[in-house]
Amino acid sequence: MNKDNAHLFIPLIQALAEGKKIQMRSGNHWKTQVDPRFTNEPDYYRIKPEPVYRPWSFETAPRDRMVWLRGKKGSPRDCLVSRWEIEWVGLSSFIYRYVDLFENWVQLDGTPCGELVPDPSQESSAPWGKAKKAAPEEEEDED
Repeated sequence: MNKDNAHLFIPLIQALAEGKKIQMRSGNHWKTQVDPRFTNEPDYYRIKPEPVYRPWSFETAPRDRMVWLRGKKGSPRDCLVSRWEIEWVGLSSFIYRYVDLFENWVQLDGTPCGELVPDPSQESSAPWGKAKKAAPEEEEDED
């Protein structure tokens, strides 16, 4: 870091102060830094992206296993999904649309009722399927 590029590190330092994790590029991977020192150029660093989820659909829901859910708003009891239909999900004696399930319920481990959205920087945006230059991949860390 020097006087010419210090302003480029401000978002990274602010994120670090807020408790977010900073990653450093290492070859084709991103590695979470325990104590980042910012000795490389700013484009070697990034704020670790938060996972993004979208609601399940009938096709993507985990219909092959039992799914227990807990209400986000402090529901006093856990519920077992009793029925998966194309437009709705049965939960005890109630029916929820998939988007309502996503917004109001979580799995018992806190995971959202949805599927993980792939990182758009890893996907091709070309209509003919030509791949974009691969961005560094996320390396699994033991956080």
